[in-house]
Amino acid sequence: MCTAVTWNAVGVPVIIVSGTLLHFAFDRCGRHALVGVFAPVNESVWEHLKMAYWPTVAYVLVRWTVTDDVPADYFAVNAAAVYTMGVVILGLYLVTSAAPWRPSLKASLVTDGLIFVAAVAVGQLVGHIVHFSNGWAGTAIGVAAFALPAVGLAVTTFWPPRRELFRDQQDHTFGIRHSP
Repeated sequence: MCTAVTWNAVGVPVIIVSGTLLHFAFDRCGRHALVGVFAPVNESVWEHLKMAYWPTVAYVLVRWTVTDDVPADYFAVNAAAVYTMGVVILGLYLVTSAAPWRPSLKASLVTDGLIFVAAVAVGQLVGHIVHFSNGWAGTAIGVAAFALPAVGLAVTTFWPPRRELFRDQQDHTFGIRHSP
């Protein structure tokens, strides 16, 4: 039987590898719209949030299914983790893209990869800390908070706001429909 510490520690590389593979899924699957709900459809920062969110959802559901000792605040704890991942990705992107010492930093694959790794690690750590704080609301609130990003990510795949956050950094289009 794995402890919460083990599950959280193992989750970091599993989510990182899964998210990295997910990055290529849309193109590898013939740019199918359904795959686009789960995988980034372009190189925008917003679309890359899917790389952290969906593998985390899958990992959380696997753990929930295979273990008997899931705490009542399980979904609330993991909602905190997944929201943290998104905030870290967005925050570090904004910081690195505004860095005056390296203007090309925002386009760097290495930087983007390190941001993703940091976001997953920090998210898992926050989830672990929140779990042991025992200060969260019940399961229903946690499930709702955990599922809310799925709606936002799916909707903005097809109807993204015309904002820089949603713009593909390579061809300057938006969303799955590739309209400029």
